[in-house]
Amino acid sequence: MEFDPHCTDGIPNTVRGFHHIYCSPDKRESVFNPLESELLTNPDDASHEVDSEEVHRIDPSTGRPGMDLWSILVFGVTRQVLECD
Repeated sequence: MEFDPHCTDGIPNTVRGFHHIYCSPDKRESVFNPLESELLTNPDDASHEVDSEEVHRIDPSTGRPGMDLWSILVFGVTRQVLECD
């Protein structure tokens, strides 16, 4: 893919960042490890780990039903870049 280096839109730079993360195993690991641990914490109490019954309901390969970690990352970052709800 080629992008205009002078483009001021955030999407091309975001896509280049995704490409860099996707193609670099070390970067992928450093991004997905915190994301995975975040999915396994209780959102109501960040200091409390999810109990073992809840951990078994969360599939680490998908994070949430129908979504893998990569999808969660792409949707979350793109939402921030576009500044949308």
